[in-house]
Amino acid sequence: MKGLLRVTHYLSGGYWIILLDFGFPVLISLLPVNPPNISTCMMFVAYISIFTGMMPVREHEATSVSRWKSYIKTMPYTRRQQVDAKFLYSLLTVIPAVLAALLLLPYFQLRNPNMMNEFPYAPPAAFLMLMYAALTAAAILQMTAFLLPLFFIRRGGIGTYLAGTAVGAPFVCIYIGILAYLSHHLYLCKWEPVSQTALMIPFLLLVPAVICFALSWLYTRRAYCRRRRKKVTA
Repeated sequence: MKGLLRVTHYLSGGYWIILLDFGFPVLISLLPVNPPNISTCMMFVAYISIFTGMMPVREHEATSVSRWKSYIKTMPYTRRQQVDAKFLYSLLTVIPAVLAALLLLPYFQLRNPNMMNEFPYAPPAAFLMLMYAALTAAAILQMTAFLLPLFFIRRGGIGTYLAGTAVGAPFVCIYIGILAYLSHHLYLCKWEPVSQTALMIPFLLLVPAVICFALSWLYTRRAYCRRRRKKVTA
């Protein structure tokens, strides 16, 4: 299993996760523009979530180019182990993404010490940090839950990319709508107390995201193990 996880890490370009998850917000915040605030954290949460959640697509492209599926047939790995490695690695990618989301607010506050004073009616910083982390984890788990089965069940090619686009596009639109809704409520913290119900949305989304990820894992494992292998003819 360690070998499969390592191969998945290299094929998906996982070594870029920490660099881009942490480095991109840092570089943007150093630009000579308006100082960061609570609302701008949502933009970086969206970047981290979508970037990490789309890793299965990049991995599938690298797998097709390297013809890894043909090579792995010569190795003593079962189909169940192959599925488990992909889902387990996707689960592990949530860790750096959540850490990046947790550190956004403290870092921005370090860059702009008066940030919290600009939002006098905002919830405690600890609550906002957990909200960003929950939203990031929910988005990544939900996206990978829909994308990963496509690359195991389908035969690949343009159909897989079309199917991935058909699944990913509506999800991204819905996710951006949720982010805009939360950003609007956080922006209102300058003048009035924010709706606690609205800020509970990320925590509520985390429950169905975990359930969908677990069901997707079980479904992919069963469907891929039952699929007939291609006959090799001389």
